Amino acid sequence: MEETVIHEENPHKSDPRDLVLTPEAQYYLNDGAGWAKFLGIMGFIGCGFILIIALSMGAILGMTARLSPNPAGIPSGLGGVFGFIYALLALLYFFPSLYIYKFGTGAKKGILMRESADITVAISKLKSFLKFWGVLMIIGLAFSVLGFLSMLTALSHLSH
Repeated sequence: MEETVIHEENPHKSDPRDLVLTPEAQYYLNDGAGWAKFLGIMGFIGCGFILIIALSMGAILGMTARLSPNPAGIPSGLGGVFGFIYALLALLYFFPSLYIYKFGTGAKKGILMRESADITVAISKLKSFLKFWGVLMIIGLAFSVLGFLSMLTALSHLSH
């Protein structure tokens, strides 16, 4: 059986490959973290407004259907469908708000306490935020391309 040897490193000796944040970089990271926290809070408030709209959508469309001169124009279950869609949008909007908020609070804490672990976790939340929006962008672009191709196909069938 082989022996495992653990070498203790001098904590004051730095590895040339270590990343060090200059005071200027810390300032920019701290300043950006403040804005990230603000955007996260605004995102949570936006989610709340979207949820309020989702919950009141049934009542709004129900009242509109009763006041409409053409009662057959608005189906009775449409408010519930729109409410569900808005609730899904609020849920979809919640996660990037949470990621950017956690980045902001973690980065500020890490810089204040001079704790690399907090900054690492904060940057992982920033990565999650960017990845979320990147995937959403890819999905949106794919639907745009599919819509464009569908439109071209429909137009080509109409011209024949």
